[in-house]
Amino acid sequence: IYSAGATDPESRKYADESQAAAASEILEKTMAELGKKAFDEGYTRIIVAGGETSGAVTLALGFDAFIIGESIAPGVPVLIPLHNQNIRMALKSGNFGQDDFFSRAFDMTKAQETGELKRRLSDACWIGRSLFERNKTSGSSANMSFLYKDRVYITVGGSCFGCLTEDSFAVTDRNGNVLNGKKPSKEFPLHLAMYQKAEGKVQAVIHVHSFYSVLWSCLPHKGEEDDVIPAYTPYLGMKLGKVRLVSYEKPGSEELFSEFSRRTGKENGYLLAHHGPVAGGDSLMDAFFNLEELEESARIAWELRGAGAANRINN
Repeated sequence: IYSAGATDPESRKYADESQAAAASEILEKTMAELGKKAFDEGYTRIIVAGGETSGAVTLALGFDAFIIGESIAPGVPVLIPLHNQNIRMALKSGNFGQDDFFSRAFDMTKAQETGELKRRLSDACWIGRSLFERNKTSGSSANMSFLYKDRVYITVGGSCFGCLTEDSFAVTDRNGNVLNGKKPSKEFPLHLAMYQKAEGKVQAVIHVHSFYSVLWSCLPHKGEEDDVIPAYTPYLGMKLGKVRLVSYEKPGSEELFSEFSRRTGKENGYLLAHHGPVAGGDSLMDAFFNLEELEESARIAWELRGAGAANRINN
């Protein structure tokens, strides 16, 4: 492409070079914007061809360090951003890669993504069964969620922890918009509030109506709302930290969600008055361990009430 007003060869040459450079810059900028939009929309596999284009996309995404994964082709590995290990990238420059490079890149990045999601769903199902079989929850009174690829996976409304499967989870974005047509638990806003307030430190949330936590939540705790469960052993402080009390509002109500959001901070443990515990963690198993410690500490506190037990341990 060159200017219609350029008639001599030298003028046409410079016009060609100038317009080619401008077109190249526009294409790189466009691809970078598309890559960023895909990332913001929750896509987790980004495959880019072209050295300059790869650089533009990577810069737009803000990735500057990678873990080197499996080799797709000589000189082209799967790349895992160091500070966002949910993403898989392939950056192909020049003539690198065989004829089936793109299909190989697609398959190899997908395999890693699918395997990790299945592992988390499997963990969630195991946790649900463990809690149900040990009477830490009953009927369909509990809910559980975890983050994956900037999506929220949460048990569907009416789920029983005793029979969870991989199909028992609704999928939403971080704003609560449903993406797979399944209705999430009505207490979904409790989970969202923890994810939003914890600034990335909470990756999973579990809410149950476990016996001793509910008993303890029914007692008066005036003046102890920010540290409602006594740390009679060192393990509450070591594993979970302080547990905040959230005053009673009707389950599933906007008033409860508003009060919970108001009380939520960076803690991993909360006790809903006359209702039950909510525990978060940096993984599903961590949230599970935190919930177990919260319930065990509530059991110890209940058994020791009025018995003249030693003062709380100062952690």
